[in-house]
Amino acid sequence: MGWKPELAPGIDLRTLPLSPLHGFVLSRIDGHSDVDVLTKVTGLPAAQVDALLKELVASGAVRPPPQQPGAETSPGSDGTRTAEKEAAPAEGSPGAAAGSRSEAQPSTAPTTGSSAEHRHPEAAPHTAPRTSASGGLPHPDPAMHPEAPPHEAAADPAPTSAAPHGDAPATPTPAAGDLTPPDGDDTSPSPEAAEAEGAEAPESGTHRQLYEGELHALTAEERGTRAQNAVEPYLSALCFDPLPSVIGALLDNPHFGLEQARLVARHHRNPNGLEALASRAVFAADGQVRRLLLHNPMLPGSLYRRLWTTRRLLEQHQVVISREVPEQTRRTAREVLRARFSTGPSEEKAELIVKTEGRCLGALVGLPIDSKTTSLLCARTYASVQFIQNLARWAAAPPQLVAHLQRQDAVKRNAMLRTLLERHPNAPRGHV
Repeated sequence: MGWKPELAPGIDLRTLPLSPLHGFVLSRIDGHSDVDVLTKVTGLPAAQVDALLKELVASGAVRPPPQQPGAETSPGSDGTRTAEKEAAPAEGSPGAAAGSRSEAQPSTAPTTGSSAEHRHPEAAPHTAPRTSASGGLPHPDPAMHPEAPPHEAAADPAPTSAAPHGDAPATPTPAAGDLTPPDGDDTSPSPEAAEAEGAEAPESGTHRQLYEGELHALTAEERGTRAQNAVEPYLSALCFDPLPSVIGALLDNPHFGLEQARLVARHHRNPNGLEALASRAVFAADGQVRRLLLHNPMLPGSLYRRLWTTRRLLEQHQVVISREVPEQTRRTAREVLRARFSTGPSEEKAELIVKTEGRCLGALVGLPIDSKTTSLLCARTYASVQFIQNLARWAAAPPQLVAHLQRQDAVKRNAMLRTLLERHPNAPRGHV
């Protein structure tokens, strides 16, 4: 079992010379998570987490790790020297003789990292492999493999789409939980925002600590007064205030910008405060603000409709299938999608059906398509078995589309697809 860092009792952290990264790591220490878990939660390299923990121990903010009998202690300590003495072979033994010959003849082979670490443990205190909590194989250290991002092991790979059908260009199918719209729309999250999805930025944790430790004790009137003229770091710290009146005062602050708007969109839990934020066009137009609002469980349905009713059908469907969006928002998104599908452009309807391989039809039960959408679908050649199955099970598929599917080579070669289409209620009678 690895070391589980604990905060030192009776220490006023505000009196210590800590950086934002120190505060970020401190905010994740709960006394139950070991160093491996802290590395995954913070998203920082393991070597950096180890170094920060050592600095926190040296400053007195974190309790030092307990001494384990028989285990090596800090580099250069008596425990390390004792372990090295115990590991050395006894004098006069065959191993000692072999060691003497080895020392007498210097090796010409290149020195590897592991041998250098064995001979000089103080040279690389953070490169030892981290052992899993279950006692299995050691986890690879991200610091040893700079080509692999720190979140690669924790993130699930996005599923790839099925093969494109016919002459249609290869288009990746939106995966469940993927809110990145196609064609470079401005709602696409930046790489920095995507990496920060599972963990707060270090500055965000520091601002939260500042609010809870200093600003939360003030009255609502005092916080509102300070919000109107606050500057950093208090400006961002007040973004964690739960009162919509304080958020309204922040919006009147000339220093309030997109960075603070994203903090409010992510952390504020009052619908009135979110409404006030989105009432400013410059903030409502920001792609990251909209994305963070979607993940906020207190996003009101009226605000979602105002921001997303005019969006493309494909983008609205991505919200419906996302597992990162709260269920209440997904229900609202489904209602908006159905209403928009009834009145939206035919090109968007055909795009939605084609690019989702027909998987969107489950949310559109009972809704017919117009003749122009049918013509656009019939103008394509289909080779995807999954796509044809989804269309064959769609009761609202018009007769022209069903007849077009029956003429596809993929259907002629597949008896199951032929049977599905022949049993469709809108299948042309007498078709061979």
